[in-house]
Amino acid sequence: MALEPCLPSLNTGRGRKMHERRRHINGILWILKTGAPWRDLPERYGEWGTVHARYRLWQLDGTWDLILEKLLIRFEADGTIDWSLFSVDDGLRKRGVNPVIAHKSNEKGATRLFDSVACKKRNTIERLVGHLKECRRVATRYEKLAVRYHAFVKIACIRYLLTKL
Repeated sequence: MALEPCLPSLNTGRGRKMHERRRHINGILWILKTGAPWRDLPERYGEWGTVHARYRLWQLDGTWDLILEKLLIRFEADGTIDWSLFSVDDGLRKRGVNPVIAHKSNEKGATRLFDSVACKKRNTIERLVGHLKECRRVATRYEKLAVRYHAFVKIACIRYLLTKL
């Protein structure tokens, strides 16, 4: 399992020993993908309360952050991450970054220059946003608390990065 080194120890010293992490992670991913309420989680993933508790515990203790960070470090070492794509803010125009939007073939008075390299980078971001929207829990924002929603966005990014390994 690619996530194994990032996950907390099976024995936390409190209560029962954690087991069936793979099933619980798959349950969390099922919730992410379908956007279903926790109580509708199929039994094959374990009891919904246990899976939800695992999700919350890992959100609170920073496990999702650690997994995402380690995956990003791995991709950075491979040279497959372009960090310039992550600097999206209002100050872009102040730094001389121009919008990258292709012209329509029938557009009159098109005077902007078209940068195909920048357009490909923009397309990468648009595809990532499209992938995040495939995760119904993220696209519809069912979570009431921002920290829970943010955790699901991180899980969606982890899911996306794992498909690229």
